[in-house]
Amino acid sequence: MAQRIKTKPEELRDQITTAVAGINGAGASWPSTAPTKTAVQTAGTDLAAAITAADAAEAAWKLANQTRKTKADICYGLMQRIDQVTDGLYGPSGAEKNNYGLTPKGAPIPALHKLVQIVTQDGLAPSDGNPQFHHQMVYAVAMRTIHNFERALGRRIHWKPRPDARTGGDPPRKRLPSVDEVRFGGLSVAAVC
Repeated sequence: MAQRIKTKPEELRDQITTAVAGINGAGASWPSTAPTKTAVQTAGTDLAAAITAADAAEAAWKLANQTRKTKADICYGLMQRIDQVTDGLYGPSGAEKNNYGLTPKGAPIPALHKLVQIVTQDGLAPSDGNPQFHHQMVYAVAMRTIHNFERALGRRIHWKPRPDARTGGDPPRKRLPSVDEVRFGGLSVAAVC
């Protein structure tokens, strides 16, 4: 059994257009309590405009999606070529492949190595045998953690003042702790956030 009142927008638009013609044909016999010809005609015109706009947007979306796929395919092909070139330059498992956005073939990069890449852009070159590099990484991770914690708190962290070097006890009360200073054991460093 066919549906009396259509639900698909295009079919409903056609049904409204037919209704407007029917109301117009009824003339004075059309009840005054029923929807007016103007109201029905306006609703039909608005629906037709919305259908046209939606069709145009859908066509534009399909075109944009196809363009995106084409551009992604081009970039994928370029990255395959870059991967082949870097294999020849640095070997398939060369760490230098990271500089080109490629993971070296073999084992995946550990999460800490990714953090080292980000943090050391202006610092020491990564080196397992260099204790200064390890100190730099510990400091950088600690400072980033403190920065994120302070941002979550919505305020700076207030640090305990340093002990008085002369007496080994608490510092004089007149000295306030510096909020730009962090202590790691006996090492005091300025905060760089």
